Amino acid sequence: MIIPLPTWSTAYHQQIDRTAQSQLLLHPKPLLYKLKMGRHYLNNELGVNYDRQAIAVAMGEEAEQENTYQLFRVYWTPSMSFAFSKQQVVVKTRLSYAHQAYRQSRTGHLWVDPSIQWNWKVSALSNFSADVGYTNSPLTGKSIYDTPIFTTYRTQKINQGKTAVTHDLRATATYKYANPVWGLFLNVSPMYARTSGNILYENALNDRVFTIVATDKKRATETTGLSGHISKTFGWAKTLLGLGASFTTTNYCMLVTGKVNDARMTVTSVALNFSLRPTRLLSVEGRSSVSFNQQKNQTAPQLSSGSTNDWEHRLNIHVFPANGWMLSIKNQLFHTNSEGIGTSFFLDLAMSYKAKRWELTFSANNIIGSSKLEQHVLGNTIETYMATHLSPREFLVNWAIDL
Repeated sequence: MIIPLPTWSTAYHQQIDRTAQSQLLLHPKPLLYKLKMGRHYLNNELGVNYDRQAIAVAMGEEAEQENTYQLFRVYWTPSMSFAFSKQQVVVKTRLSYAHQAYRQSRTGHLWVDPSIQWNWKVSALSNFSADVGYTNSPLTGKSIYDTPIFTTYRTQKINQGKTAVTHDLRATATYKYANPVWGLFLNVSPMYARTSGNILYENALNDRVFTIVATDKKRATETTGLSGHISKTFGWAKTLLGLGASFTTTNYCMLVTGKVNDARMTVTSVALNFSLRPTRLLSVEGRSSVSFNQQKNQTAPQLSSGSTNDWEHRLNIHVFPANGWMLSIKNQLFHTNSEGIGTSFFLDLAMSYKAKRWELTFSANNIIGSSKLEQHVLGNTIETYMATHLSPREFLVNWAIDL
C-alpha cells in the first residue's frame, strides 16, 4: 500500500525548506505450511517484503531533489514447539536475505534471527515464562537520508547517506502468582537488552541553527531493568490495593566536542493504585505515581544533568443516583521539578443515562486547568521554547445506540 506522509515548510533566513515524504509498503501474507517430524510438527513461514521510502527536499529556488531508500527481504521462519510435564518450549529462527539500496550505497545481508520461549506451570497458582532472542534491524530511510532536513524551526538533521543495520539481543522473564481465595496477586519481571550498531551524532550551532550530524562512530546501548506489582483485594467495599515499582538503567555513549563519552540514564518509578465501592451509589478509584530520572555523564561528571522528579495523581469518582444514571468526576494532577513546567490540574465532569438500547452522555472536559503547557529552557548551546497543547476545554454531547 502507498502511504503519503505530511508535507511541511520551514522558513529560515528567507529560505524555504520544502519537504515531502512517501512510502510504499508491500507486505503480502506469508505462506504457512507444516511438516511432520516424528511426534512433532515443524511450522514454516515463507514471505517476501518490499519497502520504498522517498523524500523530496527543495531549498529556496533550487530544484527539488528526491532521495529514495529501498529494502527487499525474503525470509523463511521455521519453528517447533515441545511440551513435556508442565513445561512448553517454542524454538523459532528467521532466516532471511535482505538487500538495501540508497543512492550508491547498496548492501546485501544474510540474517539469522533466533528466539526461544519457555513457559513453566510451576503450580496451580503460579507460572514462569522466559524469552530470549536476537534480531537484525535495518535502518529506515529517516535514519539514512543525508539531505539536510529541518525537523523543527531551528533544528536540522543530517544523516550519513549509508545503509546500515542494528543488532538487538533481548532477554526477559516473568513470574506470576495469583491466589483468588486470598485475593493476592503478584508479578515480577526482570529484563536485559543490548543494541549494537547505534550511530553517534554530533551537535553544533551553525548560524543560529541547531544541527545534528551523523558520524562514522558506532556504539552499543545496554538496558537492564526490574519491575514488579503486588495487589490485594479485601471484602469490605470491594477494596483493591496495588503497589508497583520499576527500576531501569541504560548505559550508552554520546559525542561531546568530538569525544565519545560514556553515559548512564537511571529511571526509578513507584505507583500506588486503589479502588473501592462502599455503597451501590458510589465508586472511587485512584492512582498516584512518581518517577525519578537521573542522567549521568560518567566520562565528564560535571556535564551530568540534574535529577527530575515527575508526580502524577488521578482520582475518579462515580455516583449512581438512580437506575441508569451515572455522574463521573475525574481529577488529574501533575507536578514536576523540571524547570519551567510547574503544576498542572485537570477536572472533567460527565453525566450519562443508559437505557436498554441507547446511552446519552453530557460531558465537560478540562473545566479547570491549563490547556497549554509552555516551557522555556536555556542551555549551553541552544535556547528552546516548547508549547504543548494539552486537553482542550470543551463541552460534548454523545448519543450511542445499539442496533
